[in-house]
Amino acid sequence: MSGRFDYESVNLIGEVKYGLRAVPIIRSAILKLADALSSNKDQHGFLLLVDSYISKKRITEEWLLIQRTINPVITKRLSVFLKQGERVQGWPEDPDEEMSAHLTKLVKDESANIGTRLPKAGYFSVIFKILLLNWLGHSSQKSEVMTMKRLGELAGCSYPTVALAIDRLRAYVQHSHSKGVQLRRFPSEEWHSMILGADRIRATQRLVDRSGQPRRPKYLLERLAKMQLDYVAVGGVQGALAAYPDLNITGNPRLDLCIHAPGKIADVEFVKNLDPALEPTNNQLEPAQVVLHFVRSDYSYFERNLQGIQRASWVECMLDLHEMRLGAQADEWLNQWIREKESGNG
Repeated sequence: MSGRFDYESVNLIGEVKYGLRAVPIIRSAILKLADALSSNKDQHGFLLLVDSYISKKRITEEWLLIQRTINPVITKRLSVFLKQGERVQGWPEDPDEEMSAHLTKLVKDESANIGTRLPKAGYFSVIFKILLLNWLGHSSQKSEVMTMKRLGELAGCSYPTVALAIDRLRAYVQHSHSKGVQLRRFPSEEWHSMILGADRIRATQRLVDRSGQPRRPKYLLERLAKMQLDYVAVGGVQGALAAYPDLNITGNPRLDLCIHAPGKIADVEFVKNLDPALEPTNNQLEPAQVVLHFVRSDYSYFERNLQGIQRASWVECMLDLHEMRLGAQADEWLNQWIREKESGNG
């Protein structure tokens, strides 16, 4: 087996997604399955959604769209299942008794192995990061006026949650006639509050190597590049220097990685292949070789400007620098970007 899917047998392949809020992730998973089925006419495929936040109506709409865009010969061999509690519903039809039992066992096995169960996301910080990225720029995109609906889609939360966040940021936000919002100036006070409360706001896992021969970050990066993981990006010193090479940083104390995890459970199984000697620690005083940060928004904001590896957003990289007591360098970078933005060059 190639190991591309969460479940693989001779005649069946499947993907499992936990706590999803983003429809595009459903779409990409189904397209991945369809691509594999196109080269094996004897296989069937399924996507299993566990405790999804996406409504049944929205899943039905997506299924109907898939039927119109994918070869009918392939869609006949595709199924989508939604598991909420003990109930399993399916598209185009519910699973039979044998398949239901199989899916239940798969969920149990996956939950035991998939890695880290995350705390409830703090959506104010998620929305705040999106507004910052929109204002200062992301992937060479110009800032835009975003509707409350669009903000909710990017953050993965409801309209009332977005409205509460915008109300808290009302001193920094401007509204347009199109009912859109964007920052009108840099929200310094809220930014400093996020830095001070980052240990509470960010879900983080610290990893240490007690073997006596810890791997250097450069070696780990080379191994990570070979894995080609679309849900992992480099932050910290490496990500910051990739985004802003003029930073005055010497040394490379650790490797910071951002994991895109919009659901309740984050997949950290790749760590075993990255370095089997790494193990989690809750001791904040113990030097970590690798630190994992979990990006909770439905859109990752990862960028492809490191060779073979994605880079985390500048917001995540700056927060990493502050955590490593490199706040002066982070401030230098931020102030330069703000000057460029306000002068019209950003």
